[in-house]
Amino acid sequence: MKTKKFMKGHLAGKMFAIAVVMMMGVAFTACSSNEDPKPNPDAVKYVDLGLPSGTKWAACNLGATKPEEYGDLYAWGETKTKEKYDWTTYTLCEGSENSLTKYCVDSDFGYNDLIDGMKVLEAEDDVATVKFGAPWHMPSPDDIQELIDNCNWEWTELNGVKGYKVTGTNGNFIFLPAAGYNDGSKVEGKEDGGFFWSNSLSSDDSSHADNLKFSSTKAPTIIHKGREIGISVRAVRK
Repeated sequence: MKTKKFMKGHLAGKMFAIAVVMMMGVAFTACSSNEDPKPNPDAVKYVDLGLPSGTKWAACNLGATKPEEYGDLYAWGETKTKEKYDWTTYTLCEGSENSLTKYCVDSDFGYNDLIDGMKVLEAEDDVATVKFGAPWHMPSPDDIQELIDNCNWEWTELNGVKGYKVTGTNGNFIFLPAAGYNDGSKVEGKEDGGFFWSNSLSSDDSSHADNLKFSSTKAPTIIHKGREIGISVRAVRK
């Protein structure tokens, strides 16, 4: 099996050892219990990647119990899954991208010209905090950039699921499955790439938020997507 590895944007080939995959599967058999109405933040499994900030990354996506499981997809600022992901079902607007009711810094996108100046999700709108409890939260763009800059990124498969093995300088790693996205009522791009929300509004457009993007052929980077789209969430904590 061939794999692809990115380190600070540079591509290199590397085999993913079967023994390491087996160890990972054993180590992360129980990642979370996100359906618990009274979340216990200390029960959520995390991985210390030796990052400079000391940030720990959850072992699984929100809604998953194993690292290779896709988990649930969420619109930015929403805390529940749904069947349809578009502006008509987005809870933080009045039916369109130009009628935002929260997190808006440009009156062109605000309902009744709303500008609230809010750029970072409050705890009540941060699905990682809601599901896992504080201090868990969605990563900031700085958290994501730190992950990109300080880890080896290797495109591979874990138990038949495509995604990235992200290895820290201490040898510990997480697996980010290529879960695709939902822009309507159907998941697109599954196995081809992945998207993970940050907790921050885009600086360019109030109807968009920053997120991690990766694919099998391109190094991971931070982009922004429409807030109404359903994509993955991977929680972090200190």
